[in-house]
Amino acid sequence: MAFRIVTVPFDNERGVFPDNELNNFLLDKKVRSYRVEFFIHAGRIYWSVFVEYEEKEDRNVEKLTQTLDERQKLSFERLKEWRKKKFSSLLT
Repeated sequence: MAFRIVTVPFDNERGVFPDNELNNFLLDKKVRSYRVEFFIHAGRIYWSVFVEYEEKEDRNVEKLTQTLDERQKLSFERLKEWRKKKFSSLLT
């Protein structure tokens, strides 16, 4: 099992912890456990998240893409990238 620590500084101007880095990272992960800590360093507030995860296995998609021709595979990959960008922009 893999892990990652994401530390996010508080954005005083917007009054939020920008979570887009964490959300983008988690798009294709299966979270096993997590721990959250808040701390202050040099007068700045931080949010730190420890995430234990596994890569998602999407065997159905793999089987589907094996049956596609090259043009269809290219279209599929472009659609997948567009969806990731669109989803991540909704989270910010």
